[in-house]
This record gives sequence, C-alpha cells and structure tokens, in this order.
Amino acid sequence: MKKTLIASALLLAAPSFAADWQTIHTEHFNIHYSVEHADFAKSTAAELEIVRTKVLEQQNRALDQTVDVVVFDPLNAANGFALPTSNNPVMALFTTPPQSDTVISNSAGWQQLLVLHEYIHLAHLAQPTRNHWQQKVRGIWDLYDLTYSDTPRWVAEGYATLIESKMTGRGRLFDNYSESILREFAQQGALPTYGQLNGEQGFMGGSMAYLMGSRFLNWLEKNYSEQTLDSVWTRMQGVKTRDFDEAFRGVFGQSAAKLYRRFIAEYTYKAMQIEQGEPLLNSELWLELNLYASNPALSKDGSKIAIVERDKESNTKLVIYSTDDNIKAQEEFTKAQKELLKNDAQDVPDTAPSVFKREQKQVLNQINRAGIANPQWVNNNTLYFNAYSSEESGTYNKVSDIFSYNTDTGNITQLTELAGIRRFSVTSNGETLYGEQIRDGYSELVKVDLNTQTITPLFTKSLETTYDYPILSPEETKLAYLSTSLNENWQLYIQGVDGNQQLSVPMPKGYQYLSQPSFSHNGESLYFVAGLNSATDIYNYNIESKTLTKLTQGQEAVAHPIEMADGSLLYFSITADGPNVKTLPKAINSTVAVSYTHLRAHETPEHL
Repeated sequence: MKKTLIASALLLAAPSFAADWQTIHTEHFNIHYSVEHADFAKSTAAELEIVRTKVLEQQNRALDQTVDVVVFDPLNAANGFALPTSNNPVMALFTTPPQSDTVISNSAGWQQLLVLHEYIHLAHLAQPTRNHWQQKVRGIWDLYDLTYSDTPRWVAEGYATLIESKMTGRGRLFDNYSESILREFAQQGALPTYGQLNGEQGFMGGSMAYLMGSRFLNWLEKNYSEQTLDSVWTRMQGVKTRDFDEAFRGVFGQSAAKLYRRFIAEYTYKAMQIEQGEPLLNSELWLELNLYASNPALSKDGSKIAIVERDKESNTKLVIYSTDDNIKAQEEFTKAQKELLKNDAQDVPDTAPSVFKREQKQVLNQINRAGIANPQWVNNNTLYFNAYSSEESGTYNKVSDIFSYNTDTGNITQLTELAGIRRFSVTSNGETLYGEQIRDGYSELVKVDLNTQTITPLFTKSLETTYDYPILSPEETKLAYLSTSLNENWQLYIQGVDGNQQLSVPMPKGYQYLSQPSFSHNGESLYFVAGLNSATDIYNYNIESKTLTKLTQGQEAVAHPIEMADGSLLYFSITADGPNVKTLPKAINSTVAVSYTHLRAHETPEHL
C-alpha cells in the first residue's frame, strides 16, 4: 500500500515514472528523487532529521513510522503536500523556491520552510487514534486512513503555518506583506467569515486558511494557552469518536465559529485604530481592475500599459490598456445621464465613477491553459512574457519559457525551449535577456542570448541562494536584481551589465519584506516595495546621492511601483476585491527620509 501512496504523489508528474529514481535512507525517512535533484535531496535528508528532532522537542509529537519523501519539480513552481496516513505517511516536496512577492517568501530558506510545514502536517494529522477498531481499519486501508480525519482545511493549514512561524520566528504569521493585506481587508470590513475560511472564492480566498487560520489559532493560544489548544488534537484521537467541532467545544466551552467572531472583532478594531492615525495619501484611482492582477508593464513611449489579469475561473489573460483618459466613455456617460433626465426630470442621475475604465487596446488569452506572466516591452508593439511549456515525456511537467507577442499582428513565438526562466528583463533589440532560471532546485541569475540559445550564469549557483526581479536600467548599462540566502532577508543589488561596480541598496532599518524594484524613467533611481511594522510602503533610492526616501506611510497595501515620464508614479493598491492601479503625483517631491542599514561585505553574492 505504501507504494500506492508514493505513486499517488508521483501522479502529479506523469513523466516521473520513467525517470531514473534513487532513494536516500535515513533513520526516519526514505527520500526518493530523480537524479537531477540529487543535490536538493541530499540536503533535504539532513534537514528532515533536524526538523523531526525540533518538532519532537517543541510539540512532544513525532511519527514512529518511516516517512516516504518524494523530491521533484513537476510544476516549476513552489509547492508541496503531505499524505497523512497513520501507517504509511508520505510527503511531496517541490524544489522550485518561491519568488519575493509571495506570502511564503518570508522564511529562513525554502527547503526548511517546506520540510517543516509538511512534516507538521504529518505530526499533526497522521497520529494514530486510541480507538482500537478504527485504528485497525486505518492500518489496513490507506484510503480510509486519508479520509479519516475530520479536520477542516483552515485548521490543518492554519496549525502548520502557526508552528512553522513559531519555530522559525518568520513565516506567514510574521509576514509584513500578508499582514498589510489582511489589515486592508479588515479596514474594508472584508475579512473572511468563519464559513469562508476553508474556501477558494474571492481575492486571496485560497490563502485565508493559512493566513487567518494561523492568526486565529495564535489568538486562541495567547488568550487561553498552548496546552488548551493542544487538548483539541488529543480529544480528536480519543476512544470516543469526535469531529473537530465537538472536540473544540468540549475544550473551550463554546464553538470555534463564535470565538472566531470575537477574534475578527478585535483584529478589525486594531486595524481601524491604525487607520485613524495614518496621514492622508495624495493618490488617485487610475484604473479599476477586477480580482487578480499582476506585473504591470509600461510601453516604451508610455502610451500603453500591459497587465496580467485572472478571473475567478483561473482564466489568465494579458490586457493592454491605453494610458490616455477614456474621453469616449466619459462622453457616453454624460449623454446617458442627460437622456435619463430628459425622460424623467425628477429622476436622480448616476454618480460618475472615480475614473472611467481606460480603453483596452489588445487582449491575449492564456495559451493552452499554460498561463501568462511577467510581460516586458521590447518596443512599442512587441511584448515578451512567460508561459509554461511541457516536457515531451508527459503533460504534467511544466517548465517556464519565454514567448514573444506582436500586438500588431497577434503572432506568438516561443523564444526559449524548456529553459525554466521566470522573471526577466530584455534589451531593446530583443536579442538578450537577463533572467532567473530555475532548474533542478537551483535558482540562478543568467544571461540569455536568444539568437544562439546560449545561457550564461552570472554567479556560482547554490541551493542556499535565490534570485528574483532582474531589471535593466533604461540605458541598459546597469542591472538591478533581488537575492536572498539562508536566514537572510531579500536584498536589492545594482551592478554594471559587465559584472563590475556592484553595490547593495540600503534598506529601511528593521525591514522584512522586499520586492518589485523598477528604475526611474531617467535611470537615476530605483523604486521598490519594502515591508516594515506590518505594513508595505514604496521607497525610492537615488543611486548617485545614495539617498533613501519613503513615499508612502503605510496607508495602503502597495505593489508594483512604475514611474511615468512626467514623474508621477503608478502603483497597485491592494483591496479586498483585488488590486487597482493608483497614481501618486510627482512622487519624489513628497518624500520622507528614513534610517537605513547597509549589508556587511560578506553578504554580497559570490561572483564567478
């Protein structure tokens, strides 16, 4: 039966059955891996035993059974899962690390976070029941064993997230990015109800089991005790059969749903207190979007902006908007209101929207459900972007590649072949790009010659280092990029494209989150988003004067700052309904100086 469970994990990547698989045996784990992931698997083997020991010390729980661990990379994306059977527990670990602007980027390292989170699932959910007959059936029939637990999704994911954060001092419970978004939800009265915690609907609905689940469980531990919450898990494995609700009510004396309402009230109250003390932000709505949106890209002449959007059915499209005001829509609105009053002089006309939806110039739908991401303008009518290719050996092994889109002709051309390139920046002639390449668990910053398909690493690769957001300056002489190593925050670097004159950009003192850098229109400074004190803000760093300034004061959950030719700043303002685009007029003229910290010399990446 154990082989069946391992095979079930591998079903996510059909070609894996044909791969050359090997196994590392440790005292408590069997690590199965394909040969290309040998380095990651060997490192994982050591991490697994460390995590087991730490969890046993922290929770007084461990699995006596040997755990089978599958190490692979079926989706070229950060993920993993656990199959918590009491006799044959299985973990699946995906080797691709998360990018900087995700809720799982705040960790001491991807491998540690992944191993810890999935092992907590097993230690929490795969415990044998004290009911002899039920445990006997669980031991015989793994399918029953997998469905035996009546633990709600928010409890399973929330508890693993809580322990992951408490044991590392990082994680999603202490993430400035997550907290800034949840605070925004609270201020809009849009935090999920108890009935919505397990769901997938709405903006970030699938993340709420982790984000709000962990915060609610943490609130329970602080207001009652760790032992009180732990008693719920003990009762769920009793001789007397109990589901989660019954086990919880017996310990706390009232339902989880009722206590959650109190938790939400307190969380919202604190968020509203913070809002009352915030200065007004001189920004205006520029483009209202719907649900998921990411990676805005301004065309070279500033006349168009490309945005990746995704609807509630997970259909992804690349939408190109005009940056001009939509005069036609405004005139049509005015005409309609006049007609309304003409037909009924006593009627009340509609209130005009804050901004009229900008004209859509082109829409590119996702390619064979393979997604679209990270659009980059080469010139005013050509975009490069990411989408997934599939290995020839099967339909489930996805690899991120670069494609070209001609907005005039509609032609799509694939530019790389199974390269594993995620975020990238391209030269104005469209022949060279700098990108982050993910293969075999390694994140590397590379230079790609698209004419020859030659890929050249810029640094020595290491499982301890991850890169993100390589961006070329407007004059294409400088390359900025993000990098993180074990037990370090993300850091922003600038260097010449020839690899010389590297410098680390100073960060606000005490920062934790960092992402989405972009050069100013003249290339003299860099914008980026950093997290501090449970908020995210937009910063600007002037390269020549070495001046760091703060452009917002925590008023909104912000993302993706882009400077326009007139000095105004476009950025995403994240709401409970998804991001909208706002504009901050002449951003640099309204700055606040901030204290900052430099990296120590030994923290810079190693050159070849």
